[in-house]
Parts: sequence; structure tokens; C-alpha cells
Amino acid sequence: VGITPALDSIAGAAEHAIAVKPVTMFAPRWLALEADALRQDGPRRIAVVGSGAAGFELILAARHRLREKAARSGIAADAFSFTLVGGARLLPSHNFSAGRLAHAALARNGVTLIENDLATAIDGQGITLTSGRHVAADAVLVTTKAEPPRWFADTDLPRDKAAFLSLRATLQLIDDDDIFAAGDCASVLEHPREKAGVFAVRQGPPLTENLRLRAVGKPARPFVPQRQFLTLLSTGEKHAIGARGPLALAGRWVWRWKDRIDREFMARFDDLPPRQGAMADGVDMRCAGCAAKVGPEPLVRALDRLDALGVQPVAPTAGRDDAAIVDEGGPELRLETVDFFPAFWPEPCLLGEIAARHAMG
Repeated sequence: VGITPALDSIAGAAEHAIAVKPVTMFAPRWLALEADALRQDGPRRIAVVGSGAAGFELILAARHRLREKAARSGIAADAFSFTLVGGARLLPSHNFSAGRLAHAALARNGVTLIENDLATAIDGQGITLTSGRHVAADAVLVTTKAEPPRWFADTDLPRDKAAFLSLRATLQLIDDDDIFAAGDCASVLEHPREKAGVFAVRQGPPLTENLRLRAVGKPARPFVPQRQFLTLLSTGEKHAIGARGPLALAGRWVWRWKDRIDREFMARFDDLPPRQGAMADGVDMRCAGCAAKVGPEPLVRALDRLDALGVQPVAPTAGRDDAAIVDEGGPELRLETVDFFPAFWPEPCLLGEIAARHAMG
């Protein structure tokens, strides 16, 4: 379910700023801003609130994108100005060397940086800071500290002090073996880590394994995340900064490295694997309808189990058919049918969704 920016701490942010998360809401608003900015009288002063990795990458990406598009639209690239505002130092969770390289990248690209001055309000004219300073801006993007979905508060799910779901190392809630969570919406109490995408991605395989173990009644296995991780930050053009632990490097080769990793990761979502269909005389069977129905003997055995549950059909057909009328004592009778098909897809979750939709239909 992800996270959302905590906008309540900045007066007027919900009305006058564009929140970066959730991305489903950010994407159309960014496209609208981009189109607006390319008008002759469109917004020219762009500001980003948040001096972490997201804010740093976003201000440089916006600069690169708008300047590149401006040249094609007959607008002078220098007509735009860009400002990054942070309540802490630049890249506060990164090492000193990475911060130094980030400062150099902002200076090289003409981005104004304001550090250690918290945004307190946003209006149609710009941003007001704790110091009383006002930063003029025509459009403001916000990447500040995030919060979990607010509907968590309407449940009795266990949460930590920051209102994120409280997990064991198995990615199960601390008080429920059947509810799992992963990513930014939750916190593993035994292994606290910052809200970074690398941790969410790394939780994927152990989450998958533990869901399957739980489904067959076996205990879930604990997962210990790494303490240090590689960060690759794009500076807007084909240049990037890489940091891990106390080390940091920058250059075009770092961007190529980042680009390859990103593209390989996203390519995994482009196409599903080929269907693993049944074979008949060497020919892939496309039909999973009548040919896939369960035989009469297994059907009779399955229906016989209904008798043990006290379900008595009103009008069963001779030999136990796959349909019957059931009387539950209410004002209406219910027609029940049974259908069955083989696992034509190897992933249990997707197959379960297909089966559920088929049943509801």
C-alpha cells in the first residue's frame, strides 16, 4: 500500500504543492505541470522541498527535462530557475563525500540550494521557511518525510511510534501470523532501517517464500536486511553519483551502471513469462475449458463432502451432478455450481486471483 508524504506539517502544501508520492497521483500532475511550463506565460520558477536523495534527484531531473523540452518549444532554457529547499543538510543519510559531490552537481547545474531551513508554509507565491525567508516559486514539488496510509488508524493493526505497521523479522505482524507486510508501509522492529527502496526490493523474495510456507502450515523464516547499501543518484544528465558506506564516486560511467541496473529491473515487469500449458500429442493445448473439467468420480467424492457439512441439496440430479439447488431456510433458494480447472499458470497468487474472479462470475 506504500506511503504518502506527510504534508500536514507544511501549511498549504496539500492545496499548493505537488506531492511526489503516491506516484499514481504524481505522474499526471507532473505531466500537467510540464505542459503548463512550456507555454510562453507558463511557470518558470520551480522548487523542490526535501533535501534527501529523492529531492536531489527530482530537482535535477526536472531541470534536465524542462530545459530539454524548452529548446524544442522555442523557449530559452535559461528562462527557468530551480531551487532545492531542505530542513536538514543535503543528503543527510549519506556520507560526507556523497554530500560534497551532490553540492558540486547542484552548483554545476545552477540549482540554488537552501539547507537547514525547514519549510513551514506553501502558497501560490512560493515557500515560507522557519527563518522567515520567503522563496519565490511558481510550482513546488514536495518529497519530505513520509507517513503510512491513514486508514491504518481505523484498524487494530499493531503500529510503531511513527504509525507504521509493526513487524517481526519474518515480515509478519507482531500479533498475527496471517498478515504480512513489506516495504515502506511497515517497520521490522528487530531490524530498523530507513525508508529506502532497496530494502523494499530485498524483502520481496523472503516475503514470497514466507507466504508459501505459511500457506502450507510451516513456520515463516526470519530475514535480516543488510546494513549498508549502494546508492546511485542521477544528476539529471548522463551522470550519476554512487555511494556505499564511507565511499562515494561520480561520473558518466556511474550513470551507465545505474541505467543498466534500472533497465534490467524494469524489464522484469514488461512481459510475463510464457504460459506453461498442457501438451497433447506434442501440441500445446490452448483450451482449458471442457477438456480441463474434473472427472465424474472425483466430482462425486468432492460433493459427498458437502453431506458431512450438513448441506442438503433440494434437487440433486441422479449420479451427483456439478449443479444443485440449495435451501438454507431463507426466502430464496440458491443454485450452486462447481467448476474446476488445472493450474495453467505457475504463480499461485495470480492463479488464485483468476480462480476467485471466475467463481464470482
